[in-house]
Amino acid sequence: MPDLAVGLIRVRDGTQRSAEQGAGIPPYVVEVMVKISNRGESVANETTTRFWVRGPDMDQELRIVATPAVPPGDEVEVTATWDVRNRRGNYGIAVTAEAFSQIEEVRTDTNSANIGVAVLDARVDIVESAE
Repeated sequence: MPDLAVGLIRVRDGTQRSAEQGAGIPPYVVEVMVKISNRGESVANETTTRFWVRGPDMDQELRIVATPAVPPGDEVEVTATWDVRNRRGNYGIAVTAEAFSQIEEVRTDTNSANIGVAVLDARVDIVESAE
């Protein structure tokens, strides 16, 4: 069976993108990136990854992202964008792979990870990371 796991969550704001990486992305849009790996022994078919943000002015789903099939021992990177314009303070971002229990897995306790970030003037810094 497959066994999806959420890896380290990373964020990249406008100050951290090269001109090429930022082409077409406004400076107040943050990319939230995570690697989803398959630790199981069979292909994990296409699933859905959920990004959720909690903070002083929001507690809601950020994005639902289609996650392609992941062969055993491989990983894919999934990215969501977050408009941080007019936001400031500390936020928690939770990422859940296989968010809607679409496939049967060996384990499900590795399907989620969280990160804490501080937002100020469209800049985002990691303040707490958990894998």
